[in-house]
Amino acid sequence: LINKGGLPVNTEEKLNYVYRIGDEGLVDEAEGLIDMLQKEKETIVKEAIADVLKKVRSKKFIEKIGRFFYSDDLYLRNVATEILAAYEEDAIPYLSKILDEEKNEHVRKLALDTLYMIQEPYVIDVIAKALNDPAKNNLTSAIEYIGHLGGSKYASRIADILKNTNDPFLMVTCLSALSEIGNEETARVVKEKFPNPLELDDFVFPAYIRAIMKQTTIDNLYFVLELAKEKGETFYKELIDMIEGIISVKKDICTKERKKIYNALVKLLESQIPSMNKYEILNLMGELGCKEAGEYIYKLLDSDDPFIKMGAIEALGKLSIRDKKVIDKLKDILDHEENEDVKAVAEEILENLTEV
Repeated sequence: LINKGGLPVNTEEKLNYVYRIGDEGLVDEAEGLIDMLQKEKETIVKEAIADVLKKVRSKKFIEKIGRFFYSDDLYLRNVATEILAAYEEDAIPYLSKILDEEKNEHVRKLALDTLYMIQEPYVIDVIAKALNDPAKNNLTSAIEYIGHLGGSKYASRIADILKNTNDPFLMVTCLSALSEIGNEETARVVKEKFPNPLELDDFVFPAYIRAIMKQTTIDNLYFVLELAKEKGETFYKELIDMIEGIISVKKDICTKERKKIYNALVKLLESQIPSMNKYEILNLMGELGCKEAGEYIYKLLDSDDPFIKMGAIEALGKLSIRDKKVIDKLKDILDHEENEDVKAVAEEILENLTEV
């Protein structure tokens, strides 16, 4: 079972050999696993070796494992990122050097992927080196990773990249990152970059919405109303989220604006969107506080759709409409409704509306 080099050749013996190194933490023998990994053909053995190399670590292994970044073997390239990511801070100097000095853009990309896999805040500054990377794929990856990791200190830098590009994919990447780490200043850059957002194509437009939602204020109301009018049924999820954000600062909404929002919600409610989202809309109507909405919402208590019926009940509760007609209707629902979720909501709201 042992070849001339002293290594096992039988699958079971190979696995036992590898596991023993891992269980006993044999650093010197683990170094030999790096060469073994490169030559091994059986997937189960390769995976065992990789697991042990993540566990039994030495700084002297880092550069040797990093050589797999240059391999023609996709498995070796990918497994090198996983192993080096397990080294966490110890791998940073090596990965940082690659980003600074390596001419091969694909190797730089593997270094970026490894840094991101570490999933710690201290990698953000290293990843940010790739904001100067001439390779578009590396630049977009760096922007994406910084956004996901919460690198808000680089928001302005990413906004500058957005300002100076017309590449749709890069624009979407920047907008998506800014939706996670943006601020008032970057929201201003986004709006200046796209003065006519409703003219954007459907590839860029959702990312634009997410970016400006980062700073949801009453100032976005005009855009929201136009969006509801022109593309509400297409981007209903984003629209609902934006209206929810505006309603959360409803102290700044005047009566006229409140009415416009209510009309937009009615139009969206009457469109062909999923029932669960109609439930959300009805709750927003309740949050909005338009008492004149009560009669419209009351009629929805007769809906055959349980989501709409529950939303209508909760909206009437939020509006605190306590007239006899509503009370009697809720009692009737309790007596005759078959859906237990609807009955539970009706019971709760009825109790709230009738308590002294």
